[in-house]
Amino acid sequence: MQPKNQLEFGLQSTYNDIEYEYTQNDTINILNRLNTGWTNSFYFQDKQTINDKLILSGGLRATHYSVTNKLYIEPRANFTYLLSNSFKIKGAWGKYNQFANRIVREDIQQGSRDF
Repeated sequence: MQPKNQLEFGLQSTYNDIEYEYTQNDTINILNRLNTGWTNSFYFQDKQTINDKLILSGGLRATHYSVTNKLYIEPRANFTYLLSNSFKIKGAWGKYNQFANRIVREDIQQGSRDF
């Protein structure tokens, strides 16, 4: 038998060092990016099994992004309802922030380049 209430929490830290230069014909500097930054996050979540069919989860994630020096608060909630052993209904809501960690450059002659 699984627990009726389960608390989860965690930490995440990511460091990005972006150094990208795009020149045309070896003379014209089109784009020059030299950025570094930390993304630090903390989250916690409470998962409750109401009965054999309904599971509710709610949580909060807080992320500090050093490039903007802002704190982003991201609430989340979801549910799962088991219709049978083969079918279930799931729903979720949340606020999500995504920070750029790659550069996509389209070039007709060389194709897409992801960095």
